[in-house]
Amino acid sequence: PKLHFDLSQQEPIPPDGVAAALALMQSGKLHRYGETDGKLSPVSALEAAFAAELGLPYCVALNSCGSSMFVALKSAGVMPGDAVLSNCFTLAPVPGALAHAGARPVLVDVCDDYTIDLDDLARKARSSGAKTLLLSHMRGHICDMERLSEVCAEQGIALIEDCAHTMGAGWDGRATGTWGLAGLLQPAKLQARQQRRRRPAGHARPRPGRAGHSVLWQLHVLRRARCPTRRGRV
Repeated sequence: PKLHFDLSQQEPIPPDGVAAALALMQSGKLHRYGETDGKLSPVSALEAAFAAELGLPYCVALNSCGSSMFVALKSAGVMPGDAVLSNCFTLAPVPGALAHAGARPVLVDVCDDYTIDLDDLARKARSSGAKTLLLSHMRGHICDMERLSEVCAEQGIALIEDCAHTMGAGWDGRATGTWGLAGLLQPAKLQARQQRRRRPAGHARPRPGRAGHSVLWQLHVLRRARCPTRRGRV
């Protein structure tokens, strides 16, 4: 038997989501400014709720995946010409953001389970001198985040997590997007169940009964009030 699935087809937006979108458009408050009534705008309320969900102090909603990556790279102090590590199994917005920031990509191999090769990461960090890693948790596969954190600490690497495919998933009880300097999360039609360390490849699974905040948001979640810069650059 053959299975016929359109993997590109999204689930329809539920009626309450459609009603909320119509109410927002009818209000005329289509941006975060003009909060004269003392109430948070929908954008600001989403940011506060999402940060609280992850236990982080800050969250910034941006217009696209590429924008969130660019902001994270610049927050990490990446300047034109800087080498930035990235796993070679990724999607177009990642090299696009690197090009937008003027960075020089250093591609790191992946293992048979589609996660980043941590031995090659250490080698490429030493040979390139890169001090930033833009890591994509592709297709819901999460590497050994504890070991990756050790490699980053040993090599002095700032970690930025692209969690577009792992919203709601984690490693050993800790959510993706909270392991490094910043996490980039894309609320989608389904969140994912937290993973245990011994689960092979840390693959994300849907968490039943919980929908994402919106398919239209790309979130840039900051862990700290200030992002450290390197060599005195801003």
